[in-house]
Amino acid sequence: MRPQAFIGAFVFTLVLRQAAGIKWSRCFRPKAVGNCQNKVPVWYYDFWSFRCKGFLYSGCGGNSNRFPTEEECQKSCLRKSKRKEVCSLKPNTGKCKAAIPLWYYDPELDECRGLIYGGCKGNANRFETCLKCMKRCSGKFLFSA
Repeated sequence: MRPQAFIGAFVFTLVLRQAAGIKWSRCFRPKAVGNCQNKVPVWYYDFWSFRCKGFLYSGCGGNSNRFPTEEECQKSCLRKSKRKEVCSLKPNTGKCKAAIPLWYYDPELDECRGLIYGGCKGNANRFETCLKCMKRCSGKFLFSA
């Protein structure tokens, strides 16, 4: 009976993993900032929210659930159909002629910058406020656990 229970649990785990579209080992590890003094903006997969989030890596230690970009995190941890790249996109003002002041995230500077949006087309890297932009994209606005 015991081997059957083990096999059942294993199959159940595989089914859950497939349903969530998550690759098991690397992406199921907890966020680990490491033990040095640097502050490098990187991304990790948060199992509980099923999305990639930014954090500040110390530069050494930690674990393998760490990616240089949101896109790399999504490619590694989500099925293609579930990916939604946002913060790594280049700013795009769109094709129309409106002048709507918004914000976009610049991953090289780890900050949000002003953008004059034309009102149509463009991409998803645009936010109504700097705070919304930073919360979504920057490791500077994460709560410590």
